[in-house]
Amino acid sequence: VNTPKGAHSVRILRTLRLARMFRSFRITRLFRYFSALRSLILSIMATWGSLMWTLLLLLILWYVFSIIFTEMVIDHCRRLTINATNDPNAVPECPELLALYWSNVIDSMHT
Repeated sequence: VNTPKGAHSVRILRTLRLARMFRSFRITRLFRYFSALRSLILSIMATWGSLMWTLLLLLILWYVFSIIFTEMVIDHCRRLTINATNDPNAVPECPELLALYWSNVIDSMHT
């Protein structure tokens, strides 16, 4: 029988997919014997959505506090510069450690 090369490769891919599917069925049969492991995995899968929402909430809180700390440091540096130069329009200059850890939101989040 004379078949095009594409049909032969599709047939091979279909066979590989079936083999993978049967292998996954074997793994699910093993779960019957390990009921504690099965219940643990099912519990983790059931709480996955809640875990993601909790992590998102923590990330938002982390971001908000980073913004607050960055604003506080920049205001402090601005006051230091104004007091040192008596110029209300002076560009704020922060001490080295404050500038290293709290000069922008990304650095504040990493701190």
